[in-house]
Amino acid sequence: MNVVVFPTGEVVKRMIQIEEKQPQSLLLMVNPQWGLSRQVVSDFGFFGRKKAEEFLARFEDTYFLKSYTIAGDGIRVLRSYPGDWQIHLVNEETGENTLVCSTPERPSYQLLKETIEKVEGSNSSKPLADRIRREIQFNQDSLSGK
Repeated sequence: MNVVVFPTGEVVKRMIQIEEKQPQSLLLMVNPQWGLSRQVVSDFGFFGRKKAEEFLARFEDTYFLKSYTIAGDGIRVLRSYPGDWQIHLVNEETGENTLVCSTPERPSYQLLKETIEKVEGSNSSKPLADRIRREIQFNQDSLSGK
């Protein structure tokens, strides 16, 4: 078994070499540090992106927890293999998580946004004018030390 802790885009080439030399060995990645979103400059460099993404596509997320903020709403995406991907809304006052829904596929940002907009009481479900007023009040409170 080979374990790579906090791998970055720079070490993917080495991981591919390990896998080629020991194809029957288990390769475990813990807390990878790259992003797979479409960005101009990939975490895998200009020329290694396709090979790295093909290699990484063969892996299964066994535990995943990531926080997002969308329109002021705290959102957590959780997956524990073999379960579905869970979308949680975080109550900003209590810190309590509420399971909103689950899906068999990893949710995209667009799905997160659309899902949270349907949750009654979420910031995302409120009219734009209300969200702007809330943001202005938050900024005023922050500047006054409240």
